[in-house]
Order: sequence, then structure tokens, then C-alpha cells
Amino acid sequence: MIAILTLQPTVRVDAACRAWRAATDVNGIQIGMHGTGRAILGRWDAPDYPRPESDEPGAEPTFVRFATRDGREELRLVHYPGAVVDDYDALEVRRPAGGTSPGKRLPFAQFATERRIRLGMTERDLIALLGACFTRERKGDAALLTYRIADKAHPALKRSGMPAYEATYEFRNGLLARFALGFEMP
Repeated sequence: MIAILTLQPTVRVDAACRAWRAATDVNGIQIGMHGTGRAILGRWDAPDYPRPESDEPGAEPTFVRFATRDGREELRLVHYPGAVVDDYDALEVRRPAGGTSPGKRLPFAQFATERRIRLGMTERDLIALLGACFTRERKGDAALLTYRIADKAHPALKRSGMPAYEATYEFRNGLLARFALGFEMP
């Protein structure tokens, strides 16, 4: 019996995770970059621009709601207290409760990140795009994968001046049902 040994460089998992490129954009609307969505969303002071909402009356942060052209996907852009108007530091994409979103319609068939992350993709496809630097959690019938960046030297954190970045991907029946990504509120 012959044993063959191969030497492979050891790469610490946290080093690989530090190199991970965060998804910060949905259909050209970039979080943490003031006004990047203006050409797509319109001006925040236009009559048809969505009014800020919150999950609980008077709660912070607030969000504005948009939808795909058929209303079957919803984009929530989150505005942190004290942030510049039309500067969004987090976002969420999901299927709306009740089937169609009341949000302002945008000219997209689907919401997708710059890395091609979109609702309906498989967990395997997401991991192939982003790598294995995540934590996994079960919540009822959902599997949650969370990617987090807290290294101040990471380009996304340096650019935004925020303390951390987190992206959570929720899978139901093996398919992406919701994702939320953004910078941690300071």
C-alpha cells in the first residue's frame, strides 16, 4: 500500500470570509450610496414616491416599498434615523403577503442583486455564488443562511463607514423565499 501525501496551503476560513464580496445592489439600487437609485426610483419628493412606513407605528427604522411590474415581488428599502434623504442602508426582497404588493411598480420582472441572487434560486446555487462563510439556523420550516462582515478593513465597510454588514437568506422548500442585506445600524 502506498500513501501519497499532497501538501496544500492551509487557508484559514476567516481569511477566506474576509475576501467575500458583499451583495450591496438590487437592480442598480445600491445601499450605502446616497442617491444611486434616483434614476430608477425617482425623486423622494415626487408625488408618486412611496411614503415611509414601519412595521410598528412610529418605530424606526422606516422603509419605502416598491414592487416588480407584476407586483409579485416586493423590495423594501430601509432608511436609518439620521441618514440623508434617499440614502438606504439595508434592503429586503420577498414575496408580498396577500399575493401582490401595494408598493410602487418598477419596470423589472424580478429583483436581483449584482451577483444574480434572486428569489426562487436554490441554496446550492447561492452557496456557489457566495461561498461557505455563513452560519445556518432553522426557524420553523425555514433555513436561514447568514453572511456577516465585521472586519473594518473590508472595502464595503470602509466605503460606507458602517460598523458591520449582514445578509440573511431565507429558504423554504429548498428555494430562496426572502433575503435581507445591509449595514448594521450604528
